[in-house]
Amino acid sequence: MYFRTTGELEKKNVHFNSLPDYFKNLIVDYRKELTARHLNQRTIVNYLCSISKFLKFLHSINAGDISKIGIEIINTFLISTYNELNQYGRKCTIGTLLLHIAALRGFFTLLELKEIVPYNIARKITPPIQEERLPRGILSKQEISLLLQQPDVATVRGLQARAVLEMLYGCGLRNSELRRLTVNDIDLTARILTVRLGKGQKDRKLPIGNSALHWLERYLKLRNTLSPTTPFLFLARGEKAPLTNGGLIFIIHYYKSLAGINKKVVPHTLRHCFATHLLEEGAPLPAISALLGHNSLEATQIYTRVGIESLKKIHEKYHPREKFKLC
Repeated sequence: MYFRTTGELEKKNVHFNSLPDYFKNLIVDYRKELTARHLNQRTIVNYLCSISKFLKFLHSINAGDISKIGIEIINTFLISTYNELNQYGRKCTIGTLLLHIAALRGFFTLLELKEIVPYNIARKITPPIQEERLPRGILSKQEISLLLQQPDVATVRGLQARAVLEMLYGCGLRNSELRRLTVNDIDLTARILTVRLGKGQKDRKLPIGNSALHWLERYLKLRNTLSPTTPFLFLARGEKAPLTNGGLIFIIHYYKSLAGINKKVVPHTLRHCFATHLLEEGAPLPAISALLGHNSLEATQIYTRVGIESLKKIHEKYHPREKFKLC
């Protein structure tokens, strides 16, 4: 059985050989359906992993005809998955459980369309409530400035790293969006970049600020002499292939360490900083939402919480009445 996502599935130790052919065929059909919905590759892999795990569970308990599966069996699977310890000895998180539920609902929708089941029984699942998590490790403006100053711009790799950091923070790009950028996506004259097939497979145009534009122009002059035929904007070592996920993570970790920043910082941290700092400077929420490529304001509201948390800390630290102990 061939999967476009086979390599990623193997990394997650997902193997289908132990499943009956009937179940294997259902997984293939589900993959086609997920691909047709233009979901990103990681989501497809996670959903296939969830459904493979569910079908293995059915096979292990001799559940029989899948059309006869009741909500009790699905709940038993979810409970056993939630209580299962991972390789680090930790239980499944609520977020992972919600992912399993989303995968099951999509899978049973497919079974309903194929008339294998009379209706989508997974709709009866009551999802657990997940506490809203604030973005962690937000860097201050001073820390961002320190981070951006670390690359040695007298070298090719250092100049690219500076441009990468400037684009992540200056444009609020996602990891994959930055790595997919091509030279043709940049319009230096108009000071605009085009993010193609962002989250939800949507294109969007973003302004390039003065600082990011300056370092991008410097980088492009050198980059175009090194690899004029390679379309991708940021390159891996060797200048023949696009910057990888591992390469981008290395850039962040390396220069974070040089800057002496002890917080956990990943590529997405700079996107959080971009939104948080815009909000702190008074930018309207709808504009921030558009820049981030969010589908609704609800997804952007989290940054108002970050602002409040920051204000709480300032209040606790500086307000004179906060220094009194209550008896």
